[in-house]
Amino acid sequence: MAKYKIANFSKDPAGWTHGNPFHGDTYIIDTIYDYMKDSDLFIETGTAYAESSYFIADNFSDKKVYTCEIDDYRFSVSYDILKELDNVDMQKMSSPEILYYVLGKEPELKDKKCVFWFDAHGEWEENGQRMYSWPLVDEVSFVTTKLKNFAIFIDDFQNPYNPQVKYDVCGGKICGPGEVMGALNGAKLYVPTYTDVTSEYHEDIVGVGLITDMEVISNSANWKEVV
Repeated sequence: MAKYKIANFSKDPAGWTHGNPFHGDTYIIDTIYDYMKDSDLFIETGTAYAESSYFIADNFSDKKVYTCEIDDYRFSVSYDILKELDNVDMQKMSSPEILYYVLGKEPELKDKKCVFWFDAHGEWEENGQRMYSWPLVDEVSFVTTKLKNFAIFIDDFQNPYNPQVKYDVCGGKICGPGEVMGALNGAKLYVPTYTDVTSEYHEDIVGVGLITDMEVISNSANWKEVV
């Protein structure tokens, strides 16, 4: 029997089928699940289609999940998915605005163990213009200067040990170590070193970075510090 459950969402109006969290990468799912077992909150920036927030809320019904999405269509789809879960607080707001919102809702946030999934960065086309969102450095700085006992997972992250891993470039900025090293404030940055693709949705590995001030979990993802 699997140690966790993954929901199977029906298709949304655009024809997409949703349900697999964190790109369906079992190494990342396993790692985040293990961190959540000993944490109090899950905070996500960039809900997209709710796969990851639903997974955490469904498997940890006793823990609060905060998530935000600014895109009108994605917010509508995700809100309909998440509204059945009492432990989810979804807001239509940007990041890092959502982080200050959570701080206001959780006065004792500094004393709680938190897991973050940062995915509010990206590029898109709008009215013929190339747009991008780049809150990552502000997000990381918020956590590393205000909180303790945290694990930050960054989606679409460049892996210096594996050039084949996919990562984002937003407004010319590479989503990778070079952008976040100056915001660590004593925390450490890690990337996984596995090379096999476990997701049925991607032909390549989608990069993920981990910033934490706690001991890194030792598992098959083989997390390695970036120095």
